[in-house]
Amino acid sequence: MLLSWLLVRDTRAYTQLERPTNAAASPNPLPTFRAIFARTSWGDRTLFAACQAGLVNNLNDGMSWGIFPIFFAAQGLHIEGIGILKFVYPAVWGVCQVITGPLADTIGRKRLIAAGMGVQAAGIWLILATRTFDWWLGGSVLLGLGYAIGALLAGVIADLIGIGWAIGVVGGPALLSGIVTAVVMVEKRT
Repeated sequence: MLLSWLLVRDTRAYTQLERPTNAAASPNPLPTFRAIFARTSWGDRTLFAACQAGLVNNLNDGMSWGIFPIFFAAQGLHIEGIGILKFVYPAVWGVCQVITGPLADTIGRKRLIAAGMGVQAAGIWLILATRTFDWWLGGSVLLGLGYAIGALLAGVIADLIGIGWAIGVVGGPALLSGIVTAVVMVEKRT
């Protein structure tokens, strides 16, 4: 909380930029769920890109929390090592937010999201392709640089065809998500 108080800037100025410049413009009524779904699914390229990246990021998180501990234990890693690996991912993610938040305000979100999804895919596949703690630690760091649906999907895949496949399959949407973001998202500069 102290770090947030000291380092996080108020974004009120950015929300003011989004307001209509015409004083006569009246606020629109609240949109329906159907209208929101349509806009974020196919009506607005940027919202679609951001939403699908968020969904895939949650997929990665869910798989990471639900499947990685089982995978590491099956490879013979002790509980302390599993705890360290599970700590590193959110710790790196949290520390990087202090850097990438202001950076996104400066250079835009598109490049950071697209690259971050690619880095997450690399982290997932590095963990899957290696069998030692040091490499898994590196993969966890990469994954931190870039829940519910992911945990369910990863669990179903693990039950059907194995834990390794569940991990590998989740890396694909991460890479694809980065590509979709790079191609579809439109940066709005003010």
